[in-house]
Amino acid sequence: MLGYTVGGTLVLSCLLAIISLIRIFNGKRAGGWGKATGAFLILFTCAFVLWVTIEIPTYERQQAKINYQKGQEYLRTNDYDQAVNSFAKISKLDKQTYAEVQPLLQDLKLKLAQTQLEQAQLLFVKQQYPEALLGLNRSLQYTELEDAKALLPIYQAAAGKK
Repeated sequence: MLGYTVGGTLVLSCLLAIISLIRIFNGKRAGGWGKATGAFLILFTCAFVLWVTIEIPTYERQQAKINYQKGQEYLRTNDYDQAVNSFAKISKLDKQTYAEVQPLLQDLKLKLAQTQLEQAQLLFVKQQYPEALLGLNRSLQYTELEDAKALLPIYQAAAGKK
């Protein structure tokens, strides 16, 4: 609700400011239009401060709970990639949920990186070099494993990329 108030008062302030400026450029006093502009700017400022301090953090906490629940559901179905995506969306504004999920998120990323690295190594052995490089890059997107970083130039050369 505060978001609508912020938007509405901003639009009205701009319109009133334009009317006031037109009057001033035509050699007239802004008068009541200028006072109305000032009043709406004060209202806009108050609504904006309330919106930023109350409504946005409340929304972020709600989203954190939703993403946490989605992540837990993905974990139950062993869909680790989607679990990582859900947990990564949790904002720092919900400090408790964010702190709770960080160790789990790091473990999942490590697990996924290791799995992708192993798949890339199997593809490399089968001489499927472009696919192996793709898998290695996916591994590095989760977390930079030393083994994966060491293999990257070899896989790039085998796939014909610099």
